[in-house]
Amino acid sequence: PERICVSSGKPISGCLLRVVDENGLPLSEDRIGTVAIKSVSLFDGYRNDSERTSRALKGGWYMSGDLGFLHEDECFVIGRADDVIIVAGRNIFPEDVEDAVNNVSGVIPGRTVAFGVEDSGSGTEDVCIITETKHENKEARDSLTMAIKKAGMDIDVTISRVYLVPPRWLIKSSSGKISRKTNKERILSTDKISE
Repeated sequence: PERICVSSGKPISGCLLRVVDENGLPLSEDRIGTVAIKSVSLFDGYRNDSERTSRALKGGWYMSGDLGFLHEDECFVIGRADDVIIVAGRNIFPEDVEDAVNNVSGVIPGRTVAFGVEDSGSGTEDVCIITETKHENKEARDSLTMAIKKAGMDIDVTISRVYLVPPRWLIKSSSGKISRKTNKERILSTDKISE
């Protein structure tokens, strides 16, 4: 699907940006990779965590974990590398799936999380959705689950599991954004208990 990308702007004075591949090599303009930052005010590491520091700092560059690209010297951030869902070698951005699901009638808009779960049998990831709804009866919930799976098909994504949760179930991060990792862990631990 097409995406509208908003520029984060050009680097400020004393700050350099580049986009790198998985080997840390710079990519040309308009190629998607990890955003790397070098600055006169760059931190020198994580306190008491040398392992995390060595993963984040490479040759004086901070590997942000953000996926993005450069275009005409402006930086466009499109997501987080650790949130990308890989299905049969295809990268699926959770934001795209969440946007599609948020438009389904019966879903509380903006209260959806998409994530991947490894399927060891197929060697790929399954796309899963947690979404808040006010629907309580089984018929309405079954109908909503089908509508959510159809919304996935409309963007060429197979949604394997749909978790319908009540309003205010999803946990937000300290910055006020819905936390994919925390909610994934929460629903999967709940799902194991119910099996």
